[in-house]
This record gives sequence, structure tokens and C-alpha cells, in this order.
Amino acid sequence: MEKVLLRDMVEQDGQMKVADKIGCHQTAISSAIRKKREIYLELKDGEIVSGYEVKPALGLPFIKKEKA
Repeated sequence: MEKVLLRDMVEQDGQMKVADKIGCHQTAISSAIRKKREIYLELKDGEIVSGYEVKPALGLPFIKKEKA
């Protein structure tokens, strides 16, 4: 299974195409990119099968150790 950052997929395919693949509105994609949300999409055979967001919890500092 391949893991891709949402913003990387948007750079490659554009907001409308990614929104269609996910099944959401283009405005949701735009908002996520604008807010710099760290959203990962998991792909299997080129199709999006799941997604998740990494963010700090409980006000703790966030130290990113892994890169997609």
C-alpha cells in the first residue's frame, strides 16, 4: 500500500481531480491545503482506500520523525 500526502497529490493532479477521487468538494481540499493540514492518503492499485491526519494532541509539541 502506498502512502501519499494530500498536498503532494494535489500538486500532481489538481484540487478538482483529488476531490472527485475522495468524494468531497473542492472547497474542502482547498481549505485543508490552506490550513497546512498533514493529511495522508493510502492508495492501493492507484485508488484511494483510506486517509488519516497527523496532528499534535493535548497541546504537546509535535516532532515529526517520519516522512511519506
